Amino acid sequence: MKVAPVYRKDYRSGQKQYLGVVVERREGDRGNNFMGLARLARKLFAEPAGWDPISVIVGGVREAEPGVPLG
Repeated sequence: MKVAPVYRKDYRSGQKQYLGVVVERREGDRGNNFMGLARLARKLFAEPAGWDPISVIVGGVREAEPGVPLG
């Protein structure tokens, strides 16, 4: 299982605010996994808060460590 941190970037001040993580649960590579995670992150974090979807960015995808909480 892979996880990717999600941030909201304030383009005026240049600061990033940590929002949480998205989890990649696909077993195999489907070619466009990062863009799928970015769409999922924007759907989960931007839409309910009413933010501009462009302001939600996904960090580097990494393997989840067993026993470590995802949040």
